[in-house]
Amino acid sequence: MENASLKKGIVLTIWLIALLWLVDIAISPPGPHNVVGRVTTLSGNGVQNGIPVFINDTTFGSFVQTYTNAPPIPQLLGSYSATITGEDNDAIIVIAWNATHYGQNASVLAPTTTSVNVVINTSRPSEPNVTILFPANNSVVNKTVHFNLTANISMFGNDGINCNATISFSNLLVINVTVGENLTHFLGNITLSNHSTTTWTVAGKANATANITVAANCESDGRKFENTSNRYMLHNVTIQNLRPIVNNVGSIPLIELVPGNNLSITCNATITDYNTEHDIRIVNASLYQEIIGSTSADDFNYHYSNSSCVNLSSNVFERNYTCSFDVAYFANNGSWVCNISAFDYSNSTLSNYTPTFVNDLLALDVSPSAIDFGIMSPSQTSSEDVNVTITNFGNLPLNLTIDVYGSADGDNVSMSCAGGGNISIKNERYSVFYGLPFSEMQNTSDDPALVTNFTLFQRTNDMSYGNDRNLTFWKVSVPAGIRGICNGTVVFGARAA
Repeated sequence: MENASLKKGIVLTIWLIALLWLVDIAISPPGPHNVVGRVTTLSGNGVQNGIPVFINDTTFGSFVQTYTNAPPIPQLLGSYSATITGEDNDAIIVIAWNATHYGQNASVLAPTTTSVNVVINTSRPSEPNVTILFPANNSVVNKTVHFNLTANISMFGNDGINCNATISFSNLLVINVTVGENLTHFLGNITLSNHSTTTWTVAGKANATANITVAANCESDGRKFENTSNRYMLHNVTIQNLRPIVNNVGSIPLIELVPGNNLSITCNATITDYNTEHDIRIVNASLYQEIIGSTSADDFNYHYSNSSCVNLSSNVFERNYTCSFDVAYFANNGSWVCNISAFDYSNSTLSNYTPTFVNDLLALDVSPSAIDFGIMSPSQTSSEDVNVTITNFGNLPLNLTIDVYGSADGDNVSMSCAGGGNISIKNERYSVFYGLPFSEMQNTSDDPALVTNFTLFQRTNDMSYGNDRNLTFWKVSVPAGIRGICNGTVVFGARAA
């Protein structure tokens, strides 16, 4: 029974203590406490009105700032008063300062008014204050364009010894100093109430927004008193990318193709990039038939590409490019377009174009250049065909004409012989079929005659010949009494099919 009573007594005591503690809290909450005093110099004179006084309740964590304010009575000069939230017996620190010195004193909060006097007797350390003069917050800057960031560093408290300023960026992938520029600039000494300015060369690197901070420090820095900062953050600098502009696109207005060969065609343009010309990554071009369009695959008939146009000259924001194409003789006739596109390092692009026109080309090639029947005897007829290859060397389908003469056009012979005599028109014949006997072959004519069953189409295969090439087969019958070397002319002509 005694043990049980003892336990009850202990429990009761604990509850009483807890109750008393709760009652104590309820009775003594933090409240306003008055703090008064005087701020004087080392000589004991009160300071002028307007000197800041900072009171900090280090126990409760509250603080307040006030200023000296007194009538012009010597014994009252330097007086201050303020109210701070706290509890009785809280530790407080009171600090006062002028432009070059400060002082502090400590005390505890009294239940009524607390009196704390402060003597300003200690030299203040240096306090650099940073302001970014240019650019402003929310500035927009073109990508890769170098611009100056200028900061002003003013000195408070005391002379600044061996000072420096350092720039930093919230995202180095967006903006950074240029190559060769230092992040930290050494400013040397900055005397009290004076300032120093410094400038960094900065460039944007990507389309985004970032912040820029400049921080200044001196070896003589210490406690801070002014409502200033040795760091200044420039907010929301937006780096924008301006797409390259393609201007002054030019080429020859009329393209006259070369029979059987390629023709070099150039297109020129001026590329302007206000992010500077260094942001122009690549310039390419396409030359294509207008009705086909720019997206078609390359084909010698209607589409050509150049992925590495050449930079001829440049300045700060421009480059002049030339783009070359080797255009085949069988490129389609009609309206064409030369389009030039420019890409920057953000892969932004713009294009521009100029029209041109590919003219008709009606042309053919004959191989070999001589029809050689070899050595023959009078009254002999060719036993084998002599093959002559005809190739369309233009961009139109064509029909073949043949005109034969001896010494002069219209002489009505196929060959004139040095030993005397001629080979008549009817004795030189051709066919578009191999191996026909002479009697079944086609007579030649002294006037251009259309060859039947013989059309050469425009070449369409980039790699090999097809129906743009065909053969003719030739024989001759030598009359009796003919001697010497016999020569004549065969004119192969082309007519649009």
